[in-house]
Amino acid sequence: MKKIISFAALVLAAMSASANTYYCDPASENKKGGDSWEKALAPEIIRGSLSKMTDGDTIFIKGGTVTMTSTGSYWGVTKSMTFIGGFDPAATGKVTAMPTYPSATPTVFSGDINQDGKASKGDAVALFRVDYSGDDAKVCTIQGIDMAYTYNDAQGADADIDSYLEECSAIRLICGTTYIKNCHIYEHVTPNNKGSQCVTNVGAKLHMMDCEVHDGIALSRGGLLRARSYFIGGDKENYQLPSTVLERCCFYNGSALGLNADDPSMSLDARIAAKDPSLATGTYGGGLQISSGALYMINSSVLSNKNYSNGGGISGNVAGFFIISSTIGNNEGIRDDHDQASSPKNCCYGSSLRMESDGIIKIANTYVTDVKDNSKKQYSPIYQDGNNKMMSECIISGGYNVLGTICYYPDANVDTVNVWQPTDLHSIYNGGSAEYAQPFSKHFGTIDNFKDNGGCSKTLYPLTYQSGDNVAHLQELADAWFPNWTKVDASLDQRGMTRVPSATCVGAADPNATEPMALEGVTATPHFDINNTIYNVLGQPVAPNYNGMMIIKGQKYMLR
Repeated sequence: MKKIISFAALVLAAMSASANTYYCDPASENKKGGDSWEKALAPEIIRGSLSKMTDGDTIFIKGGTVTMTSTGSYWGVTKSMTFIGGFDPAATGKVTAMPTYPSATPTVFSGDINQDGKASKGDAVALFRVDYSGDDAKVCTIQGIDMAYTYNDAQGADADIDSYLEECSAIRLICGTTYIKNCHIYEHVTPNNKGSQCVTNVGAKLHMMDCEVHDGIALSRGGLLRARSYFIGGDKENYQLPSTVLERCCFYNGSALGLNADDPSMSLDARIAAKDPSLATGTYGGGLQISSGALYMINSSVLSNKNYSNGGGISGNVAGFFIISSTIGNNEGIRDDHDQASSPKNCCYGSSLRMESDGIIKIANTYVTDVKDNSKKQYSPIYQDGNNKMMSECIISGGYNVLGTICYYPDANVDTVNVWQPTDLHSIYNGGSAEYAQPFSKHFGTIDNFKDNGGCSKTLYPLTYQSGDNVAHLQELADAWFPNWTKVDASLDQRGMTRVPSATCVGAADPNATEPMALEGVTATPHFDINNTIYNVLGQPVAPNYNGMMIIKGQKYMLR
């Protein structure tokens, strides 16, 4: 299903009196012009001019591939800007209508300098770097741009302060606010470094919508996404926390296991069989590592990610995970398979979800299950570690969850009073019985069912319909749990389909969902000329599924 998207952030940027619109074509060699598709500029001209642009400027980009020109080249953004890709290469004139996504003619930012079709040595180390350090009022929107093939084999210590990773990650955000929409981010590798090579959030407000992120490899701390603090002036005592919101996104096939330094082509199975010592460093989030701040996730999936231990899917030492209508499973910590039999360390520390040090997990209408779950501590999908509080203070259910075994440490603090709702289906490690486990295969079969791509991110259907919460209550939870700097929509499942309002399905996809319904007499597609006056009313609730409205030349448009 293709979805028509509106652009609240673009409208905000357009309100700057001095803002400009530039047209870019990957096939163009033009060095001048840029005010129409016929005069579209070459990508390198745009990239070299970003620092000279004005807050509020907008870049429209035709479909095609934009390849970085050197290992150290990337699009460096320091102004409030909007980048929109996926326009038809045959387009003429000026923009009057936005693309639908997934675009039939995608715009791809590629780091594949050596043109071998994969992330490998010699490729660019980054594609976008949005640096708003010192100015949190700035806002960036990146929409409809695929990002592929970056590689960084530098070596060093953790990147909490050190600068050697500053140009790492397909997209790296520093402070400010960034909206990433309808983007496909894949195959980014940093075999010797700690921290994600796909998306890195350093002290920023990040809201990702309708994105697919997969096949990222890091040595540890997040194969696909990492969020960490921004240290002001390099001072660990003076920092700014990130905030990460994921809506209708899918993160899969991430690995915090690095590569074999001598043979990068060596498969993971071969490395496990060889007891490759580099595997033991692969800790903290095979998919996502939330090192600071908080994670907010709705209508999203985290699937089939691997690391050595400490959260094969998501790991955090943070204020909280706030998760609604999501599917987290088939993730794996391989510690048991790798450790020598002479010194067994039989605990994966949360194959899918691992939280440390009294962090809160608030969860509703969500699956968290894994293949190896047998109701024992060793393979528990959820692990709460290093706590000084009772379980009822650290895990809060919004109801309608299907959860595998939950291990709460220390065991003496296990307290299920007021934790679980009658609508939850779960098991607790307490010398539990396998009959109460909720393994991934019981609800989803194999990952072979992970095929549907009706929207802009992949979706996994459960084998049988599991009736969940009503949409109105899920929206109430989202409004209460999620940060007030952005807005999410509980009524759309991961594919952008309208959930059954009375009893939607548990998890990221509702098999009974329908196409989004259009409001009579109101179009959801904003057509506008950037140079005309735009009156914007943000935050005014005008319909259940919309965030606000705008008026252009007397015509009213709904903002999604």
